[in-house]
Amino acid sequence: MANARGHGRTSERLIRQAREEFDKGDPLQASEKAWGSVAHYVKGAARKRGKRLRSHESVVKMAERLAEFTDDPEKQRRRFRSVTALHRNFYENEAGLESVEEGIEDAAELIAALKRAEPDFPESLRSSPQSRKPRKSEQQRRMDELKRKYAPKKTRSRRDDPSVMTQAQLDRLLP
Repeated sequence: MANARGHGRTSERLIRQAREEFDKGDPLQASEKAWGSVAHYVKGAARKRGKRLRSHESVVKMAERLAEFTDDPEKQRRRFRSVTALHRNFYENEAGLESVEEGIEDAAELIAALKRAEPDFPESLRSSPQSRKPRKSEQQRRMDELKRKYAPKKTRSRRDDPSVMTQAQLDRLLP
């Protein structure tokens, strides 16, 4: 499901399932499905703009960035923290029913706010060239690997290196 539409459909399906699971009395499944709905929405919005999110951290950073384009960024960040707590709840099972129910609503409201703000999202969400390290060519990566593999091994231990010895250690070495 690498395309944006697939993420959008999954997001919609998961928020419905979160409500259904909660109504059935399964707050753990409801928690994870609410988190998943937001994660898929964020992944889809990023994908539409040429960015692929492949880690939990990248989803969190992108959600925070997208919240900046909403009418109330702080409220959306608070909602996102609430939804993140649901993700944690799936593993820890420590949230009460009321918290899970509020978290599901926060997920739905966050997605709605992001959808309203989507026309204001920048066309490209890629990092600025200044903040990205230049990529090494395949040839340069191979050369680095060979250097590491065949470089002479240091025979002296760090302890014997005069550049890292304390004055007392040096004094003991000198006659």
